[in-house]
Amino acid sequence: GIWMISFAVNELLTSSSSEINSIFNSRSKLIPQPPIATESNGKFANIEWKAVPIEHLRAHPLYRSLPCNVYDIDTVHGFEHCNIFRQDSWQWDALHTGRLTTSKMSCCLGFYESFAAEALNIPRSLISHDKVVNAWMHLTKKPFSWAQFRNLLVANQPHAPESNEQLKKEQLMQKLWTRRIIRNSSMSNCSSEPKQVTFSFDYNPPEAASGKTPKPFKTYNHPQSARMAWGSAQEATAILAALNYFTTIDERTVVAETGMCTFEAAWSHCPPSSDVTGMYAQVAQWITTGVLPPLGASPDGLIHHADNTLEVLEVKCSSPFISYTPSRGESNESCMAVTERDPPSTVGAWHIPQLQLEMFCAGAACKSAVIVMMSINGALLYRIQRDDEYIMWMLGFASEFYVKYIRSVRKNQLKPPPPNYFRSSHSVAYGDMLKRTVTIAQSAKLIARLEANDIQRNSCPTLGHFFL
Repeated sequence: GIWMISFAVNELLTSSSSEINSIFNSRSKLIPQPPIATESNGKFANIEWKAVPIEHLRAHPLYRSLPCNVYDIDTVHGFEHCNIFRQDSWQWDALHTGRLTTSKMSCCLGFYESFAAEALNIPRSLISHDKVVNAWMHLTKKPFSWAQFRNLLVANQPHAPESNEQLKKEQLMQKLWTRRIIRNSSMSNCSSEPKQVTFSFDYNPPEAASGKTPKPFKTYNHPQSARMAWGSAQEATAILAALNYFTTIDERTVVAETGMCTFEAAWSHCPPSSDVTGMYAQVAQWITTGVLPPLGASPDGLIHHADNTLEVLEVKCSSPFISYTPSRGESNESCMAVTERDPPSTVGAWHIPQLQLEMFCAGAACKSAVIVMMSINGALLYRIQRDDEYIMWMLGFASEFYVKYIRSVRKNQLKPPPPNYFRSSHSVAYGDMLKRTVTIAQSAKLIARLEANDIQRNSCPTLGHFFL
């Protein structure tokens, strides 16, 4: 990555900077999986199948959640304190403006272009030049300065509620979660004998206890839209699976909710004596001089272990829905089927930039990431080590992309990058980075294999069907 910075600086110094005030909403396409065994079929997918709502997870006694609102904005002194805003808040959305985050990194690196996709073995359904165009459009938006962002916070400061939020959480906790008796489990950590405990607390969702009908569903009548929504709806369930696994090993382990981990936070908290201080200082200089946009990452959680080690948590939930053509005699209303998929047995190479940037933005103390690959049949937990050399390499290419296609171009001359834009300029170095990406993905260590009954799900009867 270092060798590209001189080029980036020269480009910046010899060209005028420009920003345009538009942003293009990114479109995601999910990976199709071949069906294994058709279990059922229907027209409207129930993407909340046995899903644990995020508010129920936030009430779990062993989960450290963020506050619903931040009422005292005087405690937020800079971007380094903005990880307290939940990922479903407007503040979190605003922080993304013009910032290079994990959802855009693989796109900017050209991983979904045909040349890189072949080297990385990326599924055909994910390959699209639109992804980098969307990322480029996002980065043409000028990021907020701290003064601008603070003005937004002041203008939208919420009033303190009459009731106590902490008291409400404790009351919900008592209703939903009950300390349970240890039971045998098939849960194993792939390196020792099976553990003897699964869930520390029984889960009592209110609909299951009262028989009330849950809130109305949004309908999904196409496999692709159902797959896209499934990942979000099942995220809290996957986080709970990780929480149960790690607290089984040591109940002192804390799984914590986090907002955006900004680079500013990682840099401000980097100890002067750390072996990566120079690395963070170099990246800070790139951002200050304008050859790299501000950085940020929003992992699905942070794992604080009892020995003071820190890991980022990322979850990926495979949807069971596929297209279905009714056979003769069947109702034409059926357009989807459910497949009994096992969790993906490998970590896709296209996830590596996301995981590495999450570790980097989580700070110097974060040396590894845990990724949960979950399906309706169970989950696999992998651990990936942080690779600082790869991170600098990755950011170097991102810097070149940013300078060449945004910072060094006049506003009226802005054009998105052409297909396979890195292939021609740095064919050897770029090919080496792709190989390194694959190597890191293959180095992922399987740390746990969870069977279906090792995953704590919602027992509400109305959530027990795949179709509405």
